[in-house]
Amino acid sequence: MWLVVLLLSWPPALSFDDEVAYLGQAKLFLAGQIRPQADSPGLWFPGASGLRAQYPLFHPLLLTPLMAVDPRLVFLLSTLSAVGVTWLASRVLRAWGRHPAWALVILAHPTVVILSRTAMADLPFALAAVGAWWALTRGPLVAATVALAGLVLLKVPGSVLAVMLVGGCAFGWWKTGQLGRSETRRRLTVAALALVLGMALAAGLNLLALGHPWFGYDHSGLDTPLFGLLHLRTSGAAHLLSVLLCPPLLIVGAWSYWKRAEFGPLCAIFGFGALMSVYYFVDTIPGWAQSVIVSQRLIVPAVAFLLIGYADLLAAAATRLRVPASRALLPLLGLVVGVAVAVSERHLRRQEPMAAALAAADAAVRAVSADELAITPEASKVGMLYPGRTRRFVPGTGHPAVILCGRKSASYRRADRTDVCDFPGYRTERSMNGFDILVPERASNDAPR
Repeated sequence: MWLVVLLLSWPPALSFDDEVAYLGQAKLFLAGQIRPQADSPGLWFPGASGLRAQYPLFHPLLLTPLMAVDPRLVFLLSTLSAVGVTWLASRVLRAWGRHPAWALVILAHPTVVILSRTAMADLPFALAAVGAWWALTRGPLVAATVALAGLVLLKVPGSVLAVMLVGGCAFGWWKTGQLGRSETRRRLTVAALALVLGMALAAGLNLLALGHPWFGYDHSGLDTPLFGLLHLRTSGAAHLLSVLLCPPLLIVGAWSYWKRAEFGPLCAIFGFGALMSVYYFVDTIPGWAQSVIVSQRLIVPAVAFLLIGYADLLAAAATRLRVPASRALLPLLGLVVGVAVAVSERHLRRQEPMAAALAAADAAVRAVSADELAITPEASKVGMLYPGRTRRFVPGTGHPAVILCGRKSASYRRADRTDVCDFPGYRTERSMNGFDILVPERASNDAPR
């Protein structure tokens, strides 16, 4: 039912700037390239020898096959990752003696629903984290290797989180007297090899994209330290508030791991949460409650672990109150579907103007028998989903037949910014929803209006 709601309200546009970066790199892969040119659509930073990728290449590699079929399929990776985390949670709860359907708590979380409607790397990152812990402690070692290597490859802090998980598991085995067992040593050896493999692959991808083995995330324009205790007032306060309120007292989910001596998840919850609490950035959007929800994006792996523990405590409470499972889970099912409908409907309503602008631009391209659409940076969140060839419009270079130009900022954080869509040699064919569709002045007047 949750999947049906998402399918019926499938996103027509991107939501975060990071998605523009991921899809820009995926478009490069489809064109047989790795490094961008001046007119490559996406989000890049200037390097010593030209433009370079802003983020690791692994996530765009995962999106590329989906984009090759249809650009709007890129959201499927996050949607399936949310389902994957829920499935893993159900296995954990079953192993703990709980009804596995309590894992649906994860799909009722508004942050999970929002991220399921994006091409962001956060939910695959959370899936890799939960999968790495589960496979390392109870599952096949092949799965643990894949999950740990994927965790390192997906995002820049992945190696730190992977070390936290492995270190926490090792501490738990030591504390419970299992560290001397041959099976435990074998699992630790495989974990160490998986970390080395992930880091080696990440270094190789960075060499291809950047010319050096380290990540190329650019913070040169910041006027504040990347990490620092001063950020506790902003990032730290936001994350603390979110785990206290969304859902209420989510932080108590850590107790489920403490009483079972599961220190891997505890390290992920508190170690990774602390790391992001001293990081310079935290997501915000207009509205206090909405900001509490989206602020959890940067700590989604910690939130995923907390939700599993939270579900365990809810199941325990239902058992103590002698509430039959069928009776307790029916309201949860209603909550899952209700949250999905509420979040998806609001999200879709915000994106519909962008979708209408892209449809009009597509019609203009077909009307003049062109083979590509040029987009400006402020039109990237919808223009990146154009099913044909896409290029970034650079004034003074090239003469694209149709330009989709965004006059208003697509970001909440730059809401007061406006762009001018007045370029020499072009006229406005149509204006709608903060977008202008531009064609050359010599274009015929019979194009659709």
